[in-house]
Amino acid sequence: MKHWIKAFGPQGHRPPLGPALWAAGGVGFSLAMIAVSIVLAHQSDAGMIAPFGASAVLIFFASQGPFSQPWSVVVGNTASALVAAGLVWALPDIGLWLGPLAVAAALAVMIALRAVHPPGGAVALLVTITHHSDVLYAIFPVATGSVILVASAILWGRLSRRHYPAKL
Repeated sequence: MKHWIKAFGPQGHRPPLGPALWAAGGVGFSLAMIAVSIVLAHQSDAGMIAPFGASAVLIFFASQGPFSQPWSVVVGNTASALVAAGLVWALPDIGLWLGPLAVAAALAVMIALRAVHPPGGAVALLVTITHHSDVLYAIFPVATGSVILVASAILWGRLSRRHYPAKL
C-alpha cells in the first residue's frame, strides 16, 4: 500500500529557482510570438495555443529529451494535424470516435517518422474537435507555430547559454 501512495506523490526533483523562472519566461515568450503570428494572420483559432503550451513546456523545461527536439516538435505536430485533417475529410460522420482514432493514427505516423511529440496527440484531437479538414491548417498555424516555438527556444537557449537543441 505504501508503494501506491508514494507512486502518486511528486516524482521529480524541484529545480533551482533561476532555471525554472528562465524556462517559464521562455514559455511565455514563445507563446506570445505564436499569438502575435495568429493575430497578424487574422486567424480566429486561438485554440491552437493549447497544444503549443504543452510543446513549450517540453521544449523549455525538458529541452534535452527526445520528445523536445526540433524534428519531433515540428514534424510530430504537423504530421498529427495532417493525419487528423485527412480523417475529418474521409470520416466526418463517425462522431466521438473520430478523436481517438485520429490520436492513435497520428501516434502511429509519428512513430514511423521518428518524430514522437506527445502534444501532437493534442493537435490531432483539436483538429478533429474543430473539424478542420483543410490541410493548409497543418501549415498555419500548426507547422508555423511549431517552427516559431523551436526558433524561440534556440534564441532563448543562446541568451541563457543553455544548449537547444540537444546533442543526442
